Amino acid sequence: MIAAPDQRTPRGRRDRAFLLFLARTGARVSEAIGGNADDLQLERPRSQVLLHGKGRRDRVIPVPQDLARELAALLRERGIVNHEPRPINVGAHDERLTRSRASHIVRRAAAKAVAIRPDLAEKPISPHIFRHSLGMKLL
Repeated sequence: MIAAPDQRTPRGRRDRAFLLFLARTGARVSEAIGGNADDLQLERPRSQVLLHGKGRRDRVIPVPQDLARELAALLRERGIVNHEPRPINVGAHDERLTRSRASHIVRRAAAKAVAIRPDLAEKPISPHIFRHSLGMKLL
């Protein structure tokens, strides 16, 4: 599913970075769409992101190198410096992604991935699936 978005378009690059963010951090969709560039620490030897969770609980999550590269490229493409309080994931009009738009990105990627993995057609796919998948991988 992560490879499904078209990397030749800005939307495709944004979608891939968003899907990779969900998959590598285990973030809730609200944490992923609520993230700002100033929550990222990509220049450290071990990159990390500050996620703002439910109940005003914040947590620092390590960012794997593949995700750090994608995020750095996305920020560069959008002309954002790491420490700016601007949203990481935005829509076509530079507004923060909504929960429904995030779900749409995941469903669109799943629809494209069905060509390679037909078994995905029968599974309910949502942004939360990435959280569960990472949890099972860590277990």
